[in-house]
Order: sequence, then structure tokens, then C-alpha cells
Amino acid sequence: YNALLAGDVAEDPYLANELENYFPTPLRKRYRELMSRHRLRREIVCTAITNSIVNRMGSAFTQRMQEETGVGVSSVARAYTIARESHDTVHTWAAIEALDNRVPANVQLSMATQTAGLLKHATRWMLDHLHGRLDIAATVPMYRSGVEVLREHAEGILNESQLEIYHRTIQQYTDVGVPEALARRIASHPLLFTAFDLVDVSAERKLPIEVVGRVYFHIGRELELDWLRDQITQLNVEGHWQAVARGTLRDDLYSQQRVLTSQALAKAGDARGAMDQLDAWFKERHNRIQHAQRVLNDMKTAGISDFPSLSVAMQEIRKLARQGN
Repeated sequence: YNALLAGDVAEDPYLANELENYFPTPLRKRYRELMSRHRLRREIVCTAITNSIVNRMGSAFTQRMQEETGVGVSSVARAYTIARESHDTVHTWAAIEALDNRVPANVQLSMATQTAGLLKHATRWMLDHLHGRLDIAATVPMYRSGVEVLREHAEGILNESQLEIYHRTIQQYTDVGVPEALARRIASHPLLFTAFDLVDVSAERKLPIEVVGRVYFHIGRELELDWLRDQITQLNVEGHWQAVARGTLRDDLYSQQRVLTSQALAKAGDARGAMDQLDAWFKERHNRIQHAQRVLNDMKTAGISDFPSLSVAMQEIRKLARQGN
């Protein structure tokens, strides 16, 4: 709170919402135009941000983000707020909390934990990709619409194995009383880990984001990247630095899959030609792709999934990505 108060986060125009939401509805209706001149405006905004971060992400979240990325508290707060607003997470939290005494508490906890995991990844993505350009008011609209499209079109974007998991997750939640709309929102979280990358590639290649998403997940299936990501996620870690190493491997995989997707769509003139261009991309890189597939299949067959072997697998994916540059 003190660090935010000393910085300029409270001046971001987007956070006027935090100030207004602090007051009861009758006051918001009657005195909205006066709120920006409130003598404690900055203190109220910084309190609201601090409470959101600590209550939703834990007391150590900001410190860990600082240690892992080397940025200041204000940058973490900006990145977190962009991530929260882009994913419309306040709506998700409200829907989860509305189920108090209607579904088992462990079900609510599971949904809240998954939501926090998505926010942690999204915050780190923002710090890695947009550090120095974390204008909340300007950035949220860039990504929020793409997130909404991905969530809406999840069934047409995910590959077969992921779609099976998506439907199974929805069923598991609805079976215990979770409304279907919320169950679908939670089930879409694995897809939304890729959202910001897909938004950027969509803008870069001037293609609909749902088309970019289909290509992204098709590449993931064909190259066994889905399996590789699962193995990285399941790595046992001992201590802080192994946890950081695991996170670095996972982030690198997301980055490389983004690069491969952008390369595959480089010559796609429109949405209709995207899948044809993808087939051509696979043919052009047949030998390198086949080698990468063989390496991952050998590891999969042998059941090898420790840090050294997964690092070797990642090196093969990086080589494949470099070939297209």
C-alpha cells in the first residue's frame, strides 16, 4: 500500500472505477462528478488495489513477482489489474461467491484456485511482454475483447483431446450444482492461458483470433506440445529456484508455440487460407518437425520427464522455431 501510494498507479484513469465502487450506490448516483476531487482519492484507490491483490492472490504474490521479474510494486499492480480486467475476473469471483452454501466449499475453493492460477500467469505475461507500457486504460480494451471471443468459441478452437477435458470439466462442476455458465468459464481457463499471445498474433497477422487459436492448438497437438506442457507442470520442485525454473520452462514453451503459430500463418492472406497455409508450413519443415516429434515420442515412451530431459525437449522446439526466422 505504501509503495503504491508513493507511485503513480492511482492516477491511471481506468482506476476511477475503484474509487467509485468504494462508495454506496446512492452516493455514486448522486455525487459521481465530485468523487475525482475527493481528498482521499489516491488512498482509496491504493487500498482497493492492495486488498484485491492480497485477498485474491496471497500476501507473497507481489514480492514473488518482483523477485522473478525485477520490477517495482507499481508495475506488478498495473500488470495484475490489466490481467484481472482483461479476463473479467471480478465477474468470475462474484459468480463463485454467489454459490455459498449451495455447493461444497471445496468446489468453490477449486474454482478460486484455478482463477488465481490464470491471473498469476497473465500478470507475469504482462510484466514480461509489456513492461514499461502498462497503461491500464489503454491496454485492457486491447486484450479483453480477444479473451471474450476465445471463451465464446472454445469448442471450435480446442483440439480433440483438450475438448474432451473441457467437456469433462464442465460436467464435473455442473454435477455438483455449479451453473453451466460458470462451469464453462472455469473450464475455459486452460485455453485462456494462451489468450494474450493469441491476441498479439491475431493483430500481427490480421486474422480472426479464433482462426489463430485453431492453428495454435493444432500445432500443439501435432508436435506433442500439450504433453510437454503437462510434464513441465507436473515437475516436482524443491525450493524457490526450482519453482522458478519450472515456470521459466513453461513460459518458454508458450513463447515458442506462439512463434511457431505466427510463422505458420505468415503467408495466410485471409482466414479461409489459414489451414491450407498450415499444411504447407508442415510440409516445408517436414524433416525438422519429424525429428522434434521423434525426440518427444522417445521421452514419452520411456517415461522420462525430469528437468534435464524436458530442457532437451525445449531445445528441439526452439531449433524448430529458429528455422523459420
